[in-house]
Amino acid sequence: MSDQINLESVTERFQDHLSIENNYRIILTGKFGTGKTFFLNSFFEDRKEYNKILISPVNYVVSSNEDIFEFIKADIIKDLFITKKISPTTLPADSDIQKVSEIIGSKSLVFGNFLLKTIAKLNPAAAAPQIIVDFLSKIYTGVSKLSTAPKKDIEMTRSEELADHWDALSEKLGSIYEHNYITKVINTFLSELRSNEKKKNVLIIDDLDRVDPEHIFRILNVLSAHNTQYDTENKFLFDHVIIVCDINNIKHTFHHKYGNLVDFEGYIDKFYSTDFFYFNNIDAIKTYVLGLASEQDSASAQILVLLFSHFVDQKILSLRQLIKHKYEYKHKNYILYEQTSIGKEINLGYYTGNTISSTIFCIQSKDFELLRVIKIMTMVFGNFHSFVQNLSGLVDIATLKSYQEYQKIWQFIALQYHIATVDGDKLFFSNPTRHNHDGDFPQVKIDNFTFNIKTQWSIRKPYESGNSFFDNSKAYLTESRSQNNTFAIGRIFYFLHQAIIEGSRKGYLIKAGITEIFY
Repeated sequence: MSDQINLESVTERFQDHLSIENNYRIILTGKFGTGKTFFLNSFFEDRKEYNKILISPVNYVVSSNEDIFEFIKADIIKDLFITKKISPTTLPADSDIQKVSEIIGSKSLVFGNFLLKTIAKLNPAAAAPQIIVDFLSKIYTGVSKLSTAPKKDIEMTRSEELADHWDALSEKLGSIYEHNYITKVINTFLSELRSNEKKKNVLIIDDLDRVDPEHIFRILNVLSAHNTQYDTENKFLFDHVIIVCDINNIKHTFHHKYGNLVDFEGYIDKFYSTDFFYFNNIDAIKTYVLGLASEQDSASAQILVLLFSHFVDQKILSLRQLIKHKYEYKHKNYILYEQTSIGKEINLGYYTGNTISSTIFCIQSKDFELLRVIKIMTMVFGNFHSFVQNLSGLVDIATLKSYQEYQKIWQFIALQYHIATVDGDKLFFSNPTRHNHDGDFPQVKIDNFTFNIKTQWSIRKPYESGNSFFDNSKAYLTESRSQNNTFAIGRIFYFLHQAIIEGSRKGYLIKAGITEIFY
């Protein structure tokens, strides 16, 4: 299976939503980590009829006295140049160059300073703002300078005074009605893209609910103030403006700022054209997890898939967390447990010279494969204790399953549970007084299942110190009829949880660098 999430279902829904007539403004809402940004990037990457510009104001380094909307404009300009939507080498000399030169006029120095000052505060800062300034300076120097001759003092009519006042207001930075030369330049570029390439321009404002509350409503208010101005439905001649957030977070922030009695629905209504697009990718994530199961053969990998599947069902894991499983856990092999002698009650007469040639027994970390599971789940959840707490919530799942279906997982748990919970002689030998041809294997009982742990050591291959005692070992049911048993799926999680807790108490997790806290 591909390592990509199958987005077919949500893609069809969003395409239908985007195609609604006059659907100029869209609020795409979903919880953190569900893959909203990943989805939008994939959606527009596959559709060449759109010019997509995605910005994330949460990255801006904005001080309290600066206007966040100026940063948005700088980010748009940066995107146009960095992604080569606008290229100094390909623009026709008689189109944008002429238009932009007329707009910039004597303001080229101000324009350049704006870019250098503002783009430098975008995070990550663009490496190419100087390219933009050089290009715009070339435009300016190639055009005749506007006349600086003073205008004659003439008496203005009332309408001319109002027009002059409007021009001054629209030039003012920070005004919700601003339509200054920076805005005009952006409009010019986007208009050229729309007319020459026959593409729709789409602005995506990502992670709006993670922005400072003051900036959230500043952005929304500026966008809404231009909805019906300048012969366009959106600011900057964008055909679609998509706001990405969790609308519940915006609502909570709104009521915290303005009070619970203020009508949020009436406020937010003007920021979207039809209705919210609710982003729900749960089916795609579950399909992805099930696909992982078909690719994985090892028992530890199957345990991971089982955990992923149930955490997703419980809406505990998000896509952003889930994809961290790709970070493979590798560590140096080391001695996890060592015992230098066996108790006197154990008669090693049979083993010595036959299956055992040493009285120093050890278990290496490579055979406690549960460490890999714990490490990966710790990365997915962000910390060990969050994983363990959420794992404990799965032990009550009562869904019945057959042993046969989960045979490999039960065999894995039996061996790992034995290593984690048993100490001393019983860890290596279960019945020292009984000697049979195959040796005396450790025995593990888990609910209705009893397992013998068969090691590789025999008369032909005696165990020697330095080897891991359980290297290439496997747990087998003592009675085949147990395979017909059923069990509640929560029992797997219960014994997994117990093994992890005991392993933590013994310090096994400390050695692996997972946690320093004992349970």
